[in-house]
Amino acid sequence: MSDSPPDDIVRRPWWVKVLGFLLLAQTLSIALPLQRFAWTRTNVPFIRLFAAVLAVLAVATLFGLWTQKGWAPWAVLSVATLKLVADIMAWALDVTPGLALASAAVNVVIIALAFRYELGAGAGVTRAMRIFFASVLVLAAWVGFWGFLAPLRVDKALPFLVPPLHARILGAMYWSGAVFMLASLSAKKWDEIRVITPMVAIWTGMLGIVSLLHLGLFSWALSQTWIWFGAYLVFPAMAAWITWRQRFQDTEAEGPAIPAA
Repeated sequence: MSDSPPDDIVRRPWWVKVLGFLLLAQTLSIALPLQRFAWTRTNVPFIRLFAAVLAVLAVATLFGLWTQKGWAPWAVLSVATLKLVADIMAWALDVTPGLALASAAVNVVIIALAFRYELGAGAGVTRAMRIFFASVLVLAAWVGFWGFLAPLRVDKALPFLVPPLHARILGAMYWSGAVFMLASLSAKKWDEIRVITPMVAIWTGMLGIVSLLHLGLFSWALSQTWIWFGAYLVFPAMAAWITWRQRFQDTEAEGPAIPAA
């Protein structure tokens, strides 16, 4: 089923208006404090690239939200979770920690309001879902490659270096996740992946929580740190949202029943 909203949606409900207001506030935050920090207080190219891309994405999301595009909820979740990464950085580096905490709270509200979007729910696997699964696949395969095949250089993919045994165990785990995502890409019906998607939300969400408990171990001068927190905030939010909007799709999968043994 398409991710496009129904044609008869004209009036914007109250929560869309609130969502738009909060997103506008975050867009201004991205356009002013974040850009100023990226271009005047650091010379790290990746931070500047992150800030520039996020600003463009935020403006595009405002347009998509106001015109009620089918991709709007995906974009809203992306902007809110990526802005959370910047907020975590500001908190960890003690850069306007009060503003960072307030911004993080706004982002949490934005994510909660985004869960009111239930457009495009259906029995099939949509193109947007496949793009999401492909994104998780790419990251899992990348970390799996360095962890399993080049454990002494695992910090090419991770924001920290771990002993070779640990790196290979992590590589094997990430490759197993890549296999799940590859299988999800080939699925045509939701009932084939309705267990895998919440697994993604739980696994990546727990990694995100654990990472928040150890912020002192991460260097924000590394692109790997930004990718790490981006992945473990964006992925659980999107996987949870997909699972939530598909919650009424509970048809039984076709095929023979699993033997009792």
